[in-house]
Amino acid sequence: GFRVDVNQMTILQKQCVSFSDIFGGGPYSKLFANVREKMSLCYYCSARYTRLKSCILVQCGCLEENMDKAIDEILNQLDVIKSGDYKEEFESSKMALGDAVMSISDMPETIESWYIGQITDNRYKTPEEVCEEIKSVKYDEIKKCAGLVSLDTVYKLVGEKNDDRKSIQIT
Repeated sequence: GFRVDVNQMTILQKQCVSFSDIFGGGPYSKLFANVREKMSLCYYCSARYTRLKSCILVQCGCLEENMDKAIDEILNQLDVIKSGDYKEEFESSKMALGDAVMSISDMPETIESWYIGQITDNRYKTPEEVCEEIKSVKYDEIKKCAGLVSLDTVYKLVGEKNDDRKSIQIT
């Protein structure tokens, strides 16, 4: 996990959402395109910004022998964004985030979930307002947000190596 040196009410909220999406939010993201596709280090790799905790959680499923290489490449992709190299991902992210937010109005359940999720905010925003905020994010603001991101915790979950495994039958 990564810490983001910004609290939930600062002006960089929308930039952090966009940064996280560029980092690991979709098939156009740095983590998916490089760690998963180009380098084949994992089965999946994604990032999610948690604004209430000011953190970005990266999850990655890989073979144990690829763990350290995957971690190194995840950190490398963060450095790539910090250097300002994310033009293609920036445009793709804006479109994907905008489409996702605008689709909230498609079903009553997602509208309800949207507004329940905003209970902790000082003011409610409509999906249309958030879509406009996403469109207003500038290219250089992503780099600024990336500069606020630092590694906090690495957690590895590895199964036991046991050659005496027995199959379990469920009846």
